[in-house]
Amino acid sequence: GLQISSKTSCQHGEFPSGSGDQHITAMIADFAWSLKLVGVAVFVAPLSSNIADASSPWPWSVAAGGCTSYALEWYSGKMFAWGDEGNFVYAGATAVPHLIAANVSVGDGHGLAVGKDGSLWAWGQNQYGQAGVDTGMDVQSPEKISSDSFKEVAAGKWHSLAIRVDGTVWAWGKNWNRELGTGSSAKHDPDPQQVLLADAQQVAAGGESSYAVSSQHKLIAWGRDVRATGISLGGVPSQLVLERPSVVMDSVRSIAAGL
Repeated sequence: GLQISSKTSCQHGEFPSGSGDQHITAMIADFAWSLKLVGVAVFVAPLSSNIADASSPWPWSVAAGGCTSYALEWYSGKMFAWGDEGNFVYAGATAVPHLIAANVSVGDGHGLAVGKDGSLWAWGQNQYGQAGVDTGMDVQSPEKISSDSFKEVAAGKWHSLAIRVDGTVWAWGKNWNRELGTGSSAKHDPDPQQVLLADAQQVAAGGESSYAVSSQHKLIAWGRDVRATGISLGGVPSQLVLERPSVVMDSVRSIAAGL
């Protein structure tokens, strides 16, 4: 099968060929690779030889962040990372320690995961508390930030979202443009706070915007530059920032957002 992930620009060099602008990561059957786009040139970096158990019969998923990529084997929960060492992974594909994951998402410089037991984990850049630690210091390896039961995470550029099994959405990190959707005017918050909506089935995090799909298949959005996505706001006032979660579209099954 084919599974592809692409997120955002990178100011460092994911691959030995030099610094890059964007990258795409994919898993085709048991072969993991990344494309780095530099102008019109495409560099291919095969990685299967570096991933332990790459011949596993179990499905894999991949996630691409600003300068890093992750591959997750669904059955075992083993996760592997490659990319820029400055973003907390090593050259080549390296097993991520201390974490057996069920879901993973990567932002511009931080990562999120749901453990097999539903616990919530975060790591990486933390200047706005997006890694869930109230220190402002970067988190060098995955740390558990909640033992509650979660089912999905979404990493934005500098903020983080997660859905609990009860359908409530939780957010933390940067909040300059109300991307947390909690009703708070605080500029950032390192502690997960409940978003002003319920019964979410899926979440996605953009650069400074957030999205959720409800069980009634309604698309709910909040944060900055929602209009720039091409979404028709319908009856929602035409404003640059949606300060609270607002329904912007009906009959939506799935959502993804770039940074």
